Amino acid sequence: MVDMTHFPVLASLWRMKREGMRIDYHLGNHDYWTAGFLSRELVTNVYEDPVSRMIGGKRTLLAHGDGLTREEKGYLLMKRILRLPLSYRLYRLLHPDIGAWIARKTSKKSRNRIEQKRERSSSILREYARERLESGAFDWIIVGHSHQPERTTFGDGVYLNIGDWSEHFTYGFIDGPEIRLERWR
Repeated sequence: MVDMTHFPVLASLWRMKREGMRIDYHLGNHDYWTAGFLSRELVTNVYEDPVSRMIGGKRTLLAHGDGLTREEKGYLLMKRILRLPLSYRLYRLLHPDIGAWIARKTSKKSRNRIEQKRERSSSILREYARERLESGAFDWIIVGHSHQPERTTFGDGVYLNIGDWSEHFTYGFIDGPEIRLERWR
């Protein structure tokens, strides 16, 4: 059975792209093997790694947020293995239903400790952002890895964790020099 949980969001991204909206997407820990589809059909630009940009006159770091620090050693090792070209090729040999089943099972297993992991990830990302913002390296840091929506200021800088699109339905919105956390309606 196909999981349709994210279909409305994917359909909205498709419509917005067709209407000419620029949509930049940073691959998350569950997105790497769908990058071709995302870039072809749903978004304007797909990024695997953090990028620095001037946005609204602000020095901005944009990243999914996983692997920004060395504190998540087990995850970083798994990420390296899963991103190997051989891993992609082996996964593509599977029937899509089997691949989706494996993805759901591994995701469910990792979610058994999700709240503890989310809080730890939130703490790690918040501290990372605080250090960079207070040093003046960036004006804005935008991430999403922990799925915990948050907008916090450190000095003159803003840390924005955009949350997620399946539980909190949140996203970041930039309007010139202003950055906000919004909820999808």
